[in-house]
Amino acid sequence: MSLWPRRKANRSSAGTPSVASDVAPPDRDESGPTSRSSHGVEFFFQHLRDARNLNILDLGMLSQETTAQLGELGHHLHFASLVTGYDEARPTLASHDGEVSRRAADSFVRQYLDFAPRSFHGVLAWDVLQQLDRSVMQSTIAHLGRIVLPNAVMFCIFQEPGEDGTISILDGAVSSHTSLKLREVGRRRPRQVFTARDLEFEFPGFRSVHFFLKRDSLLEVLVLS
Repeated sequence: MSLWPRRKANRSSAGTPSVASDVAPPDRDESGPTSRSSHGVEFFFQHLRDARNLNILDLGMLSQETTAQLGELGHHLHFASLVTGYDEARPTLASHDGEVSRRAADSFVRQYLDFAPRSFHGVLAWDVLQQLDRSVMQSTIAHLGRIVLPNAVMFCIFQEPGEDGTISILDGAVSSHTSLKLREVGRRRPRQVFTARDLEFEFPGFRSVHFFLKRDSLLEVLVLS
């Protein structure tokens, strides 16, 4: 397993993440899912150990395969398709200049992720955070910090844009304790582009961030509360 941890650091030394603003609507692609081994998924399950009856929040698309895998372990899976909800709500959240304020972001996130504090032992965030505007991503991370339990684990994916400036919109599913399936359902311009160094500073309320060696254009990230 190839990973290295990043603890909290002095934000003043971090570079500013680049932002790609021109967001294109996704074009649906019906190609089949690609199965791949995943050190991030392996670490996610190792962190949960052999516990049962845990509450896991999935921010991606509804997946029967993920539901079945976690159900076999006795866990309870809760879905909140955050990107779909945000894309629908954004026209009403953005101001006349097209920006979404932190106040509007906080209001949206509180309503969409309306869960009690300290509800979840784990979060499957997939590629969701990169598809949110910066204010909404920051609000989401802060809110997740409140609704997860201490020592919870969050799995994320970040991508580098291709030559055309777009990233894949991924339909992710957990296929085993050590692998996942990813299906590209479209492409879009990312609202944000991060390096691993940028990401060190994006989870201020969490205990540690772990990066796994990149495969293709995907960077798997594990965040511990």
